[in-house]
Amino acid sequence: MNKKGLRINYGCGDEDTNTNRSSIGDLIGIDIRPCKGVDIVLGEDRIIPLEDNSVEYIFTSNVLEHVEDLFKTISEFYRICRNDVIIEIYVPHFSSTKTHFEYHRRSCRYSFLDCHCNNALSSYPKYFDTLERKLIMSPRWKILEKLFNKHHTLFEDSILSSMFTCFEVYVKLKVVK
Repeated sequence: MNKKGLRINYGCGDEDTNTNRSSIGDLIGIDIRPCKGVDIVLGEDRIIPLEDNSVEYIFTSNVLEHVEDLFKTISEFYRICRNDVIIEIYVPHFSSTKTHFEYHRRSCRYSFLDCHCNNALSSYPKYFDTLERKLIMSPRWKILEKLFNKHHTLFEDSILSSMFTCFEVYVKLKVVK
């Protein structure tokens, strides 16, 4: 029996202020605080109260830079997901003005979460294959987006990242079990 899995928006926030929720479709909203559009409120331990291998899709936007224990969150994603599940992640790029808030615990680069992907040389558990990854430039610098994605190291490790604002990093992962 191939039962349909759950589709979740991790860190959905308030339904009225989260534009991403409605554009993705009907997802189960998960957040740390109860508000309109939140279906599951996480406890203090931040364990996602879903069964192992019960999820068929995860969407999260501008959330993972806030979590206290990123490794624990990523491990939870892996636990609840089935094999071959797609996880779509948006995080603010370190050059974005959206990154520099006191409640952000990390700034993110093009290589965000690479250490957990099968192509990485690290001792972290390998949970994912990277399907897509890109820098999303501010509208003013959109014309440079293709160039900076092709040469992301040059962009991020030079003065260019101070001159041209990159809003977000988009990462599309596939769970590998």
